[in-house]
Amino acid sequence: MLGTSLKRYSWLIFLVGIAASVYTQADEALYQQRCAACHGASGEGNEAMKAPSIAAMSQAYLERQLRHFRDGQRGTHTEDTAGQTMRAIALPLTDKMIATVSAYLSGLPEPVVITEKEFAGFRGRGLYSGCASCHGAGGEGYPDLGAPKLTQQYGWYLRAQIENFRKGLRGTHKEDERGQQMRLMAEGIHSDADVDTLIKHITGLGVK
Repeated sequence: MLGTSLKRYSWLIFLVGIAASVYTQADEALYQQRCAACHGASGEGNEAMKAPSIAAMSQAYLERQLRHFRDGQRGTHTEDTAGQTMRAIALPLTDKMIATVSAYLSGLPEPVVITEKEFAGFRGRGLYSGCASCHGAGGEGYPDLGAPKLTQQYGWYLRAQIENFRKGLRGTHKEDERGQQMRLMAEGIHSDADVDTLIKHITGLGVK
């Protein structure tokens, strides 16, 4: 009797394992079909396509941004060409597809896209102090606050987003509360030199 129960239990585990494997393959297939051409096979990003690294980001953040692109809270400004491209890609996505691809990406390992640290000194640390309360002292991000991780993210992408917030290309939609908060923070950076210094500090976070 015990032997029969163990066999049934082992068979159940086997079936669950197969189902999980198929589900993972389906997730990966959706990502490869919809996203990989720009963001890379492993979510590592591609500067030539203006596509940031998105692997290992929180599922909640990825879902929110995809919905924002789809629903017109982001990527609608005529000067935001990269955002407009993402909006066109996100428009046909269902809520289920968004949840599936976001869950897949959040489970991927963090890619190493930055290997050398540029030192931004005391000025860099001072500028980042206004960011740390949401994004974490080490740039690890706080999903509960809707703040993504900043580690292993390209400097060119971070700079582009700060400029988008400063210029009002992003964070102006009335339903994008977190974007509005970021816009206020970005508007507090008063010079391009300070933007460069801040980017140097951020891209050095987590780099040994």
